Amino acid sequence: MYKLKQIPEDFIVREISSIKLDDNGQYAYFSLKKTNYNTIKAIAKIAEKLRINPNNIGFAGNKDRNAITEQVISIKNRGKSFENITLKDIELKYLGRGASEIYIGSLKGNSFETTIRNLAKKDVEVIREKVKKGIAAKKADPKLVDQFLALDTQWREIVGKLDAARAEQRKISARRDVEAGKRNKE
Repeated sequence: MYKLKQIPEDFIVREISSIKLDDNGQYAYFSLKKTNYNTIKAIAKIAEKLRINPNNIGFAGNKDRNAITEQVISIKNRGKSFENITLKDIELKYLGRGASEIYIGSLKGNSFETTIRNLAKKDVEVIREKVKKGIAAKKADPKLVDQFLALDTQWREIVGKLDAARAEQRKISARRDVEAGKRNKE
């Protein structure tokens, strides 16, 4: 039976940022890497540690809690020294300054790495072929949205097949349990 998101390292999300650096900007940009925090809670922890209002920290999207995620945040009227803060499972790296606050939706997209555990060999081959087809489609069609939708559809098909296989496996196990129970009564 396959398993998803067993440990944070099984799901890695990297934001594809659209920031433009400008030495005279009023916003400091940081790469935020976090583990086992959603973005809102990580922002709250950072704001508490820096003794600033969380509303002064901008971000483009809320990332998963049960994952390792990287995204860009903006902090108004602050500098590089903030990257030296120490928080459990949160890292900040100074990227530079800019004129624009980061706000919800101000990103190019996200990239994902997913580890699927306990796959049967035949399922690995099916996924490998789907990924190859997705990569080929990406080279042929530069529209990221279309590519994502195609891969998402393929992914849903794969997960659907895995779910069906798991349900069938449960039925077989249940039948075996019933048969074993009958034998024990005889």
